[in-house]
Amino acid sequence: VRNIVTFAKKNIRMFLFVGDILSLLVAFVAASYLKFDAPVLFDGWFERNMYYILMADISITALMFMVFKIYRIMWQFVVISDYIKLAKAFLISKVITCGCFFYIWTGFFYPVKYTRSFFTWMFIYSLLSIGCMIVSRMAVFAFYRKWKKFLVSQSGVQEGKRTNVMIIGAGNAAFR
Repeated sequence: VRNIVTFAKKNIRMFLFVGDILSLLVAFVAASYLKFDAPVLFDGWFERNMYYILMADISITALMFMVFKIYRIMWQFVVISDYIKLAKAFLISKVITCGCFFYIWTGFFYPVKYTRSFFTWMFIYSLLSIGCMIVSRMAVFAFYRKWKKFLVSQSGVQEGKRTNVMIIGAGNAAFR
């Protein structure tokens, strides 16, 4: 039982990373449905480039999250400064993604006509993906807390049988 808790605690960053990738995938599909009505109705440009867009966006977002040290933050409690840091990293990653694709598609490397609907799609995608990421982070830690409480209750310490303890002589450790 304790091995499961220690595994989850040690690998919480991996769960957050997987949750972020799943959030980006869900937002990608949802934004595509909202903008283009259905995947069958994608215009030819978006259909040819959507996998490049998705892989580039996941890579750039992961890189920006590592630069801003988003995965080092303990997300167990809702702290506004942490979510502001997440929003900054996320916004910079989306600006870099749009900038890269605009730079490539304007014809520097090869002349390709891009669709201007990409930028409205990217705006919708960005809003949906930041919402999905916040919800996935909250879901990961809600599940982690419930799972931990369930495992503690299964190990013999039940809700009514706990004993309150006061530590005397803690010195400055008791103050925060």
